[in-house]
Amino acid sequence: KRVAIIGAGMSGLACARELGQLGHEGTLYEKSRGPGGRMPTRWLNRDIDPPLGFDHGTQYFQASSPAFVELIDQAYKAGAVAPWAGSVVNLGYGLSSPHASTTTRWVGTPGMASLARFMSRGLDIRLQCRVAGVVRTEGVYQVTLHLADGTVRVESGFDAVISAVPAEQ
Repeated sequence: KRVAIIGAGMSGLACARELGQLGHEGTLYEKSRGPGGRMPTRWLNRDIDPPLGFDHGTQYFQASSPAFVELIDQAYKAGAVAPWAGSVVNLGYGLSSPHASTTTRWVGTPGMASLARFMSRGLDIRLQCRVAGVVRTEGVYQVTLHLADGTVRVESGFDAVISAVPAEQ
């Protein structure tokens, strides 16, 4: 089956990877310049050493389900993530106490979007494509895309469409 997936954040990427493992063809449509959704990295200058950038959005993440733990292990071996040694504290009533966790906290390396780039390897991702409409005609779906260059394109022939974007979008 051919499936259009709207959004190349963690959910959309995980969906496309799972569909691929099941033998289906997923096409991801992402309005941004890269995958990652709410795990973005903004690079101010990548030409210096070390590059100057910052993460905004997710500060760190944890893995507990076996499938995600396995994915993070692969990403770690590929250098896309690393354990985070930062401190997390509970603040309340003017008091500060350490927030204990038995699960490793992870960050993308060199930025949070690195995990999404790792997950997107081998996937069909169309970047800077905002999905403006979805229509089912004669048993198949078509998506109307607004591209970064101002053009509009329609792609058709999908058996299903999955929306993996935040509700407000």
